[in-house]
Amino acid sequence: MLCRTVVLAAMTLLLAGCGVTESAACTQIAAQPGLAVTVEPGPARSITRLTLTVCSGNKCRTHQVRLAPGSDMVDQGCVGTDPDAACSATAVPNQTSVGFVEIAGMTEGPLRVSGKATYGRRTSPLRQASIVATMVHPNGAQCPGSAPQASVAVTATGLR
Repeated sequence: MLCRTVVLAAMTLLLAGCGVTESAACTQIAAQPGLAVTVEPGPARSITRLTLTVCSGNKCRTHQVRLAPGSDMVDQGCVGTDPDAACSATAVPNQTSVGFVEIAGMTEGPLRVSGKATYGRRTSPLRQASIVATMVHPNGAQCPGSAPQASVAVTATGLR
């Protein structure tokens, strides 16, 4: 009788473990659909206004890009070698300007981006670039909150 109870208990534990899968926790963080913009150092010194037109298929939308100073993160090291050791980094200006244009309804796939840059009183067209929007998964593909995003750079010769 004891042997049968032990066998039944072992089988119950074994079967109970069969349906268990490891899952990652999902946070409330979500990506925004849109276009990340970096203005390279040369144009960033004098650009006063940036307007971009983003086209997907035959549908185009024009956006004013709000720019902010760009920066690089510089590793400041860690206190100790323990995996839980405190580490730090600092932002260092890098002479670029950066912005993000939220594009509601944006989908994955090819995009055409063109635009105009204003330097003081002079406005110049920017050479068109072809880019691709891909899905961004801030918590991993298994979690909600994914959105399509793309990036473009403003150079001295146009868009890239």
